[in-house]
Amino acid sequence: RVLDEVTAIINLCVPKDHDLAGVTGALKNMAFGNIDRVPEFHQVIHEAIVWMYAQPEILGRTRLTICDATRVLYEGGPQDQPRHRVPYDAMLISEDPVAIDWAVLDIVNAQRAEHGLQPVEHAPNVRGKPRPPDFLPLAVAGGLGQPLERLKWTRVFADGSVAPYHADFIDRAWSDRPPADAGSRPGRRGPDR
Repeated sequence: RVLDEVTAIINLCVPKDHDLAGVTGALKNMAFGNIDRVPEFHQVIHEAIVWMYAQPEILGRTRLTICDATRVLYEGGPQDQPRHRVPYDAMLISEDPVAIDWAVLDIVNAQRAEHGLQPVEHAPNVRGKPRPPDFLPLAVAGGLGQPLERLKWTRVFADGSVAPYHADFIDRAWSDRPPADAGSRPGRRGPDR
């Protein structure tokens, strides 16, 4: 296996809605992207994501996660659904995969709200079952990353300047769109750049 032959991994993921996990980003990308017989783990998807990512072949070697958020799949994932994919024009970068996934959750939910849909936490999947991203608190409890309230977002502009960034949803990093109303969900912050 490739994981046995490398000493360092850069995890590249994209932000997507997910029919079972709520969202998919850094953790699920590495966990389920490196196994065979994925459907066998769907009944315990949240626990499986955390357990697989915690294996030394992944956790011990993953140095950085880059989430290509130039576009976002906000509904119908994980398979690509062009009618539910929108441009977003951002890149998320962190050493903390859980921070990336908190950001993915906010980004996907922001796009769902813009399109009149419920947050993934409250939206049933195609089988009518709830799909909250329970792997996130499990990952925090398992020591894979930081809880949401401890994260600090840093916005990096196209010219290289940086600024602290606080918003209720992660805004587009290089957009001319004004930031979201920061007062609606105080304390929401994201991954370091």
